[in-house]
Amino acid sequence: ASDSHIISFEASSNPNSGVYIEDGGCNYVLTKCGNVNSQRNQIVGGKITNNGFTGISLVYDGSQPRGSDFNKIIGNALTGNAVFDLDEENPNCGHNLWVGNTFNTSSEACVH
Repeated sequence: ASDSHIISFEASSNPNSGVYIEDGGCNYVLTKCGNVNSQRNQIVGGKITNNGFTGISLVYDGSQPRGSDFNKIIGNALTGNAVFDLDEENPNCGHNLWVGNTFNTSSEACVH
């Protein structure tokens, strides 16, 4: 999805990720697959704890023109997620903005 806003929320104790932004997939309205990027989403002010995989993941598999790009992840509190609290899969964070998040683990140094 693109242009979504997730604000002041809690995502805890899920078997997978608290928030998972995919980089492609299918748009069944347009009957197209693999060319639908997740862009311009805002994830703000969440409490994301103790999930079975990651707290927040922005996915990039390399087969899309852009991954999950031009997203804003701001002011979230993350802890206790199994793999990473913050997972950025775009090279060098792409054009994603990570600001003011508190966390213990991340997949990339560009995540803040």
